[in-house]
Amino acid sequence: MTKYVQDETAIAETAVFCIFPFNTEMITVDMYAKMLYAATGIEEFKDPRYLWLVGERIFNLERAINVREGIDGKYDRIPERIVKEPVPREPSKGQVFEEEVLLKDYYKARGWDENGVPTKEKLKELGLDEVAEQL
Repeated sequence: MTKYVQDETAIAETAVFCIFPFNTEMITVDMYAKMLYAATGIEEFKDPRYLWLVGERIFNLERAINVREGIDGKYDRIPERIVKEPVPREPSKGQVFEEEVLLKDYYKARGWDENGVPTKEKLKELGLDEVAEQL
């Protein structure tokens, strides 16, 4: 779910578009693809699947830049209170946030290594070969 929302946000950022219409479903990715095609004439924008690829590329490129600057998975932490204090209300009463388990799953969904670094394979899959070689 996190990957999906992050990629969708990156899609909106392709044209410096407000994420609010996406979050409220006033605009779908399909509609946005049509708008981008109408505005730019770029054929690839006709296919909403291309926008999902663009969103994933953007997010991975942002992460690669952060890694290059020394910001990797050790900074992927949430406030201590959330991982130590149990949820006080139903339906999750008594549970605590399983940060390590969820981070591991998230990194796997992203195609990143156990340190939160995009793998060369993932970057190449996204057409970011030059980034893969530099990272």
